[in-house]
Amino acid sequence: MQEYAGIARRKCSEGKATWPGRKQAYRSYDSGAMSGDTVNVDNAPYAGQPLLQLVMQGGKTVAGRPTLVEARAQAQRQLNGLPVSLRQLSNTPEYPVIISAELQELAKTVDERNTG
Repeated sequence: MQEYAGIARRKCSEGKATWPGRKQAYRSYDSGAMSGDTVNVDNAPYAGQPLLQLVMQGGKTVAGRPTLVEARAQAQRQLNGLPVSLRQLSNTPEYPVIISAELQELAKTVDERNTG
């Protein structure tokens, strides 16, 4: 659970800690190749390509599904955007994912509310 009744929540169990609230992930590119992702609170402005899109709301589909041809083309674009070093199956470097300062601050606030 990340949010309940509009209030950010967070799991803090060992090995199961989560980041609270609604989030958006942003992808950065360098010379056309993916260079890293940043996870931020939802609706906060941030540079990069937003990755999460609303597809269902209230149990109803709000976005059309891509055709098989469109899905294949999207997968190919994503593969082409991977740095060469990440296209291998072994000995790959870790892909950089940053948790934004805003999201870290929200987690701190939620933790203080839960312990105070």
